[in-house]
Amino acid sequence: MGKETRQTLLALIAAILVFLVLFFALEWQVIMSVLVSVGIYFAVYYLTSPILKIGDIELESIKNGEEIKALYDQSTAEVRQMEGSIDVLEQSSVKEQAIELVGTSWDILKYLEGHPSDISQSRHFLTYYFPTANKIIKNYIRLKVANISSHKLVEVQEKTTESLDLLNDLFAKQRDSYHKDILLDLEVESELLENTLKLGGGEINEK
Repeated sequence: MGKETRQTLLALIAAILVFLVLFFALEWQVIMSVLVSVGIYFAVYYLTSPILKIGDIELESIKNGEEIKALYDQSTAEVRQMEGSIDVLEQSSVKEQAIELVGTSWDILKYLEGHPSDISQSRHFLTYYFPTANKIIKNYIRLKVANISSHKLVEVQEKTTESLDLLNDLFAKQRDSYHKDILLDLEVESELLENTLKLGGGEINEK
């Protein structure tokens, strides 16, 4: 039974119970009993409606809130799968790259949790690169478990490491892009401070 069906059923049961009490127990008029019952139905339906949230932020005011929530949840599931795969990997360059990738992925999701309005702009990255990274790690594990010949496994490991290394660069750039304004401000402030110190002979006079 879906959430909407349960929600409708609960509201209907509440409305019927209120009608029975008002009409039969309290002997209200039919019209009044029906009106109050209808009001109860909509009240219960509204109160039991699930609130779409990412973290502590409600999505009602954001366009396509349900779609954004689904995209965020799917991305979170992909990263959790990647994180779970790390435990299966033996110590190797693949594992090192996978650990770094998962860490950066959580950084990205943590930012998006606090800024859900940026999720739509990140759609291509989330729907392509997260599943791609997850698939690369899973395929490596499948081939390793399949006990393919050692020289082939070495080749697969090298290719997997190269792919994850490339993805790590892309993931880092994606994470940093969310903070480009702050990074730019920091760079400007550093230049101003450096120029100020040069003008003052490199010393800060305290009064």
